[in-house]
Amino acid sequence: MITKSTIQNVRQFCKPAVESGIIPADQFNELVRLARKSQDGENDTSPKETHLLTVQQVAWKLNCSTKTVHRLRNAGTLRAVYLTSSRKSLRFHSEDVETVMKGGVSYE
Repeated sequence: MITKSTIQNVRQFCKPAVESGIIPADQFNELVRLARKSQDGENDTSPKETHLLTVQQVAWKLNCSTKTVHRLRNAGTLRAVYLTSSRKSLRFHSEDVETVMKGGVSYE
């Protein structure tokens, strides 16, 4: 996490380089803006939290049968993961389900 004092220290340290033109001011300002955004917890580069859904949950969200969910998985439309090596605990990524709900295809 980038703290406010870290941003201030970097600005102080880089100020002479920016004033002399070694570091372009617009690029430096963009860097500071991104650092502040990260400080506020709005970092776009952080991994998104994903939720895993059961077959029944996906069927409910898509308003279809569980058999249709398995067909979508077999067709490559929905990415499935197994929680155990026995392949009994099938789960789907919530963002893939959202993509299908919007009319897109997650995987092919």
